[in-house]
Amino acid sequence: MSNRWSVLALILVVCCLSHLTECLASSTPRKERDALSSDICSTLANQFPGKVELPTDAEYASNLLTYYSEQEQKVHPACIISPNSTLEVSAIINSIREHNATFAIRSGGHALNAGAANIENGVTINLRAMNALTTDAAGARVYIGPGLKWTEIYARLDRLGLVIPGGRDGDVGVGGLLTGGGISFFSGRFGWACDSVDNFEVVVASGAIINANAYENSDLFQALKGGSNNFGIVTRFDVRAFPLKEFYGGQIITPEIPGVPSTVPGKIKGFADLLANRDPYAAVILNFGWTPQVTFVSTVLQYTKPGVVDPPVFAPFTHAPDPVHLIDSVRVANLSSFAAELSASPGYGSKYQWATSTFTGDEAMIITAHKLWNASISALPPGTKANWFAGVQLFPVTASQPNAFGIPNSSESSKLAVFLLIYFGYSAEEEAAITKIAQKLIADIEAAAKKAGKYNAFKYLNYAAYWQDPISAYGNLAAMREVSKVYDPSGLFQKNCPGGFKIPVL
Repeated sequence: MSNRWSVLALILVVCCLSHLTECLASSTPRKERDALSSDICSTLANQFPGKVELPTDAEYASNLLTYYSEQEQKVHPACIISPNSTLEVSAIINSIREHNATFAIRSGGHALNAGAANIENGVTINLRAMNALTTDAAGARVYIGPGLKWTEIYARLDRLGLVIPGGRDGDVGVGGLLTGGGISFFSGRFGWACDSVDNFEVVVASGAIINANAYENSDLFQALKGGSNNFGIVTRFDVRAFPLKEFYGGQIITPEIPGVPSTVPGKIKGFADLLANRDPYAAVILNFGWTPQVTFVSTVLQYTKPGVVDPPVFAPFTHAPDPVHLIDSVRVANLSSFAAELSASPGYGSKYQWATSTFTGDEAMIITAHKLWNASISALPPGTKANWFAGVQLFPVTASQPNAFGIPNSSESSKLAVFLLIYFGYSAEEEAAITKIAQKLIADIEAAAKKAGKYNAFKYLNYAAYWQDPISAYGNLAAMREVSKVYDPSGLFQKNCPGGFKIPVL
């Protein structure tokens, strides 16, 4: 218990140091904070009978266990409220503002960092009951409630022969993915998943319900695409759809066997060649994994052009001289099937962390990143049960409409790779040491990238560790600050909603 609280205290100190002015201005004695929490929870319980869960309720405990990471499961809000309409969200925000209460916003609960979608001693707004999904008559647009998970969306759209750019892991919630950016199987054609959003219905700090699109509140529209929870609560996403029933894809996992030539070099070359000559229909995740039992390489492949099977661009992966496959699920299937496959990942409910970086993904740089990751394994605590994975993904193409990221549309941006480090299953006693190893690995990779002239400061927010600062590298950060002033002049979503990644203070 003491180790858990020491880690949370460390996170709080780091947060306070990076937002010192806000911390000093908003500091409130513990007894006063407890009283505020009790007051707001009582107010909400009176406003919304049957929709507020308190720590004494059985539903409260079971709700916490639906968060993906142990870090989030062990955050204890004063109460959890589950609205099922935009009007209710507006009323909740009004009550929170009037009580000066702290709050968090939960969509699917897949965010790993403690406090990202949950809050200690505050109000957690659980949007899972807002799960409506409709389409327009032409099937060109889908209207999505923020409480849905992607597996629930795809299952309904499959019956209509439609798809939308969204999460590849079906267990991820729509709200966090789309406001954080979102890499999809279709990012080679359509960019970030948020770039396919035509309209956000959003409750802003005043409690007003507004639409943000290219014609209405267009500044907010841009900021919400990657701006996370900094501007309001999105209560509906209007997303462009297109017809597609089935496509080619799957996963190949191969063990690294001592004494047997590794196929990793060939797969790295194949990935680098694909980055250098982008095929808009190709989506590839090249992962390297270490567990106490096995070291392996995993390739997740999707080719989304209808009717194409085993395209030549995938030959370095599908026709590699692998000695054996632990898994080979390559097939033709619908989007639901592929999303369900990736949602079956291990680690649910354990200590779980991601960290990320971005670099130009030529063959030499990916080899360097792989070597540094491989060398870091020896630094892990002896006897650890941790899982230590890393991989590279194709960076989404830059869309014509602007988003919060501000990434230039150039031939260089199309050659970027997203590096993702995944580690989970470690003990509380190992956490501090493993975090240092992760931080050193990311720092070493970025130092190597800078030396080679391959470094890019962008860090994908949905992959970032709590000790990273993705928003500070956004190209449209200045515009985001102005948007915050316009739609949230008192800073409700900066100060009272402290979880996740906030707009850096000047």
